[in-house]
Amino acid sequence: PSATDPGVFAANAVPPSRTGTVPSAGLHSQVVGKVGSTSRDRTFPKVAKGTFDDVLRATRVSDVKVRVPHAPNADAPAETLTVDRALPRFFVPADPVFLLEGAGRSYKHGFDGQYAESGKLVCRLSGHTVTGLSPTRLARMAGGAVRGEDLLQRGIDHGGVPLECEDLLRELALLDPGSAETAAATRVTVDRAAGGGIAREARARIAGIAEVYAVEQTAWWVGRDDRRDLSPLLAASGLAGTLPSAVAVSLPARPWVPLHLDWEVQLFASPRLADWQLEEVDFDAVPATVPAPDATPHRTLSGRALLGGGAAKVAAATVRKVLEQAQQTAGSTTLTPGVRHAFHSIAAQQMVQKIGLMASAYAVKANERRAEVHGGATPEAAEAASAEDLDHIADELEQMDVLVGAMDRFNSQLREGFIADGVAAPPPGEPVPIDFWPLRAGFLRVTRLRLVDCFGQTLDLLGSGAGQPARTEDLLRSEPLTVEGRPDLVELAPRFTAPSRLWFRFVS
Repeated sequence: PSATDPGVFAANAVPPSRTGTVPSAGLHSQVVGKVGSTSRDRTFPKVAKGTFDDVLRATRVSDVKVRVPHAPNADAPAETLTVDRALPRFFVPADPVFLLEGAGRSYKHGFDGQYAESGKLVCRLSGHTVTGLSPTRLARMAGGAVRGEDLLQRGIDHGGVPLECEDLLRELALLDPGSAETAAATRVTVDRAAGGGIAREARARIAGIAEVYAVEQTAWWVGRDDRRDLSPLLAASGLAGTLPSAVAVSLPARPWVPLHLDWEVQLFASPRLADWQLEEVDFDAVPATVPAPDATPHRTLSGRALLGGGAAKVAAATVRKVLEQAQQTAGSTTLTPGVRHAFHSIAAQQMVQKIGLMASAYAVKANERRAEVHGGATPEAAEAASAEDLDHIADELEQMDVLVGAMDRFNSQLREGFIADGVAAPPPGEPVPIDFWPLRAGFLRVTRLRLVDCFGQTLDLLGSGAGQPARTEDLLRSEPLTVEGRPDLVELAPRFTAPSRLWFRFVS
C-alpha cells in the first residue's frame, strides 16, 4: 500500500532508505555517507523519545494548595472565635423644646426653589433679562415704551465688571415700582414757564401714568402663588424680555428674619423617689410635691434656642409619605392584562381622594381671617377665602408659620458645665459643685421669652420684659409636661443628665 502523507509531522518523518555509490574521497576513518541503511518501522505522527520529558524539566512546577471539602454531613472542625457584640444603646436626655406659631417665619434661607416646578434654584443665562416696559394702556401714546437705560442716570461704566451686570442693573430699574414716577416723567414734558394750572395738570398726568407703570411692574408678582396661571397675564403684559424667578425680587416688607429665642426659667427640684409615681409609660409627679405658687425656686437658668423650620418640613414629609403609601395600597382583585390602572385598588383611590380634600387648622384660621377682611360670613367672603386656600395639605404644612428650637445647653447648665462625655470632671481633690444635678426631676416656670432676628431686632413674648414675668397661662404644653391645676408650671419627669443605659444579661 502507498505511504501515508505525514502532513504537519513531516519534519519528524523518517526518510526512506536507498542504495547508492559514494566516491572514495576524504580522510581516513571519516564517514562520508551511508550505503544500504537499515530500514525502521514507519509510524505517523511520531515524537522523538525524551522530547516531552525535556519540556517538563524546563517548566517550573509550583505546589498548589488544595482545600479538600468535608465529607457530607461531617461536623465542622472545632474552633474558638472572638466576636464583637454591640452593647445596649445609651439613652440621652433631650433638652426641652419651644415651638412658636405666628412668629413671622422667614423664607429667605433654604427656599430658593419654592417658585420653581423642579423645586430647585433657577439659574439665569446671558440675555435672559427684562429689556423694556410698554404698558398696553400707554401703547397709543408717543414714546409709551421705556427702557432700563432711560431710568438710569448712568451705567456701571467699569471695565472690571461683566457686561451681564449692566443688563441686571437695567432690569432692576424696570422692575422697581419706585421708578414708576421717573418713567412717567420721561413721557410728559412740563413747561416750567407755564402757569400754575398747567403745571398742576401736568403733575396729575404724570401721577396717572406712573400708576399705570407701577401696575405693570407689580403684576407679575402673582407668580409667587403656584396656583395662579401666569401665562395669560404675561401675554397681556408690556414687559419685554425674560422675567427672573420670583425669588430674585423681594417684596416691600419690614425686614424680619427670626434667628433665636432668648429664654429664662426657674427650676424647682423634686429628686426624691417618693415624689414620683410610675404610670403606664412614664413618671408622674405626686400632687403633694407640686410647689406652691409663691415658692422660692432652687435655680434660675437662662440661654437661647436656635430656631428653624424643621417641624414644618417633617410634617409635610409625613403627609407625602402617607399619600405615597395610600397610592400603593393594593387589593385582592384580578388586574386586567394590558391595562394601565390609575390606582392599585378602589381603597387606594378613596384614600387619596380623602387626603387630598383635607385642610388643616391653619387653613381654617386663615380663611376665617380673610372672611373677616372681606365683610364677614357672606358668600363673597367665603369665595374670597376659599380662593386663597392651599390646594394640598402637604404644601400648606411645609409653608406654615411655625418655628422650633431646643433650649441649648439646658442639661449642661444643670451639670455646672461638665459635659456628659465620661471625661469632664472636677480636678483631683476638689468636691463636686453644690448645684450639680445628676438627676433632672422637678418643675420649670418660664419667666421671660424674647425673640431676636438676624438684624438685631427683638420682640418680647407672653408679655415678658425687664421686671415683668411672662404670662405662663398663655403657654401651651404637651400632655407629659402638663401639671394639673397649675398652668404656670412645666413638669420635668426624672431623667439622668448624662447618657445612661440598661444592661440585662442572662447568666444562669
